[in-house]
Amino acid sequence: GYIFHPGNAYESEGRIVLDACTYLDPQALLDSLRTWRRGVVRPGYHAVPYLYEIDLAERRVTERRLDDRPCEFPRLDDRLVGYRNRFGYAIRARSATQTAEPWTCLVRYDRAGGATSAWDFGDGFWPSEPVFVPRSKDAREDDGFVLCTVYEGPNDATSVAVFDAGDVASGPVARARLEHRLPHGFHGNFAAGIL
Repeated sequence: GYIFHPGNAYESEGRIVLDACTYLDPQALLDSLRTWRRGVVRPGYHAVPYLYEIDLAERRVTERRLDDRPCEFPRLDDRLVGYRNRFGYAIRARSATQTAEPWTCLVRYDRAGGATSAWDFGDGFWPSEPVFVPRSKDAREDDGFVLCTVYEGPNDATSVAVFDAGDVASGPVARARLEHRLPHGFHGNFAAGIL
């Protein structure tokens, strides 16, 4: 497989725990990147989320697939990068067979085995990398907001969608239309107090 974007990695009891979106057919990915703008993709080009445990003493890797649906741009509460985290956010397809429009949903995964929740933006609407923003500097891991830009195909426009991090399935609590369209796949971070 091939990994573009890991979510998080941390050490626990002599093991390294890593979550990442893994492309199981890297050649399908490379071929599809050349033809993506024409709407031509190879079957199996997409990534799916995995949780890996690397046992350094045993020199063994175990893996657990977190979802069968295409998924990318995993993120978490940045305060926990390199430390154990429970919740992760990503963009995901609505079904395992969806290929032409792979990412129409924002998803929240619970690494402790709790329910996965998602919001589907609908056909022609493509969210980009989600960013978690804590409600305050000492807020618990899922107490805050998830922001993501959304390319609105029917309008040829971009908006920023704001979600309650603990209740993604209820949809955006706010949306702001941007003056200029951003390219799909836009990456971002949040920095408090810049403006």
